[in-house]
Parts: sequence; structure tokens; C-alpha cells
Amino acid sequence: MSVIINQVITKQGDDGKTSIINGKRQSKGCLRLEACGALDELNAQLGLTCESLATSAEELKNILLTIQHQLFDLGSELATVEPYEGMWRATDVHVSQLENLCLQYNKDLGELKSFVLPCGSPLAARFHILRTVTRRVERDIVRFGESVGEISNPNILRYINRLSDLFFILGRWVLVVENRPEILYVVEKHRL
Repeated sequence: MSVIINQVITKQGDDGKTSIINGKRQSKGCLRLEACGALDELNAQLGLTCESLATSAEELKNILLTIQHQLFDLGSELATVEPYEGMWRATDVHVSQLENLCLQYNKDLGELKSFVLPCGSPLAARFHILRTVTRRVERDIVRFGESVGEISNPNILRYINRLSDLFFILGRWVLVVENRPEILYVVEKHRL
């Protein structure tokens, strides 16, 4: 499906409603649009992270750009009330691709002996922000699914879950590449 946007100001949303795919009008406060909005925020945060990567990280940047496209596709799937022929749908293949990326980036990381604090470098912190925003997206999608009975495609939640795993792994991986220490959580009685 081709998208043409010639005019941004339409005044169609001034009443607190918006059109979703298939032309239906819905409240901007509905759970479907809450989930779509959270996905949009995640995509914007991912774009910021991509722009923070060194020019030498072209392979990772291309991977993240593909994920940005898939997040748009996923938003389209969530915004569609009645699936139509040819529409993008999250599949086992998309989930497997994320699982393979997790394995690829995790293979050289050390064993975790505690929780990781979401810090260590600006880029590592950005990946942890992506992880937490992805978890919020997951909660929003679950709430939306509960409001309509269920999510029609279980691969949506599987995709989002693997994506948050990938962002966690990349937060750790970046520190290895940057030769920075990973800061682990220490229970209070063992802190300085």
C-alpha cells in the first residue's frame, strides 16, 4: 500500500478522534491508539539511538533501520481493525530474526551475575531506554488486546518481547565495544 501525505494540517483530529486504517474514526484516547502511539515513541527513540552510533557501526545501524521499518509495519497491523490481503503481519520469521540477532550480539558477553544498571556510557543508556520503552509498548499492547478480547496475531507480542531482549543485549554489547565496565546492581548491605 502506497502512502501519500501532501498536507500535514488536516484539522480532522481537532475533535479528539482520528482515522485508523480502513477509515474508521476512533478516540485518540482508546487503547489501540495508545499502543500505536507508544510504538511511534519507540521508533523515534530508536532513530535517536541510530543517529548516536559511530559511523563505523554501519552494520548495526542497518539492522536498527530495518527494525524501524518493522515498527512502522507493526503499528499498521495494530491500527488495522479488519486485516486486508497483502498487509504486513509479524511472523515467526520476524521473531526468529530477532532471536538470531540476540544470539549474535550476546555470544561474546560475559555471564551475568547480577542485574545491570542502565548506564555505563551514553549509548548503553540509550539502549536501556529503548528496552524500557519497548516493555511499556508491550504492556500497552497487552491492555489493548485485553480490551478487544485478544491480540489477533500472537507474533506481535513475541516480536516486541524479543526486541526488548535485543536492546538489553545491545546495551551490554556497546560497553564491550567501547571498552567500558558494566555496572552491576549491588544490594545495599554490600554497597560502599
